Amino acid sequence: MVIGHRDTTSLRYTAILVMNMRRLPILKLIVVCLLINGCATRDWQVERSACESRSYSMYPVNMVLAVVQRSRFVQVSDGIRCANDGAIVQCSPTYRQEVQLYDSKELVDTNASARKEFVDRCTRAECLRIYGNEDCDTGSSTSGRSR
Repeated sequence: MVIGHRDTTSLRYTAILVMNMRRLPILKLIVVCLLINGCATRDWQVERSACESRSYSMYPVNMVLAVVQRSRFVQVSDGIRCANDGAIVQCSPTYRQEVQLYDSKELVDTNASARKEFVDRCTRAECLRIYGNEDCDTGSSTSGRSR
């Protein structure tokens, strides 16, 4: 499935998947980079970068310690399996995977969602103003920025 930069539902599900991949930070970084920039035009990336620069002055990073709910898989015993091998009966425990919710104290940027929303709106507005569409699509992949 190809995900465009405006496919927010897919990105939201991807973000949930990426957040649950806490043990694979390098893979997480690669997945996020490919999804965000993989289908975007160079012009769109330029406009987005300019909007991101402005967003940090309007919505600076504000890190606070907060309780965040996380999930993890745990093995839970669900019984015993026995096998009869003639005169010998061998039994071993069986397990199933369950999702366990837990609270975690983490540093959270309280301005991150406002900053992201500003960047998304700003990028669409700038693309519409300069290129006549919200995707900064000029019909060729090597177009330059015309201001």
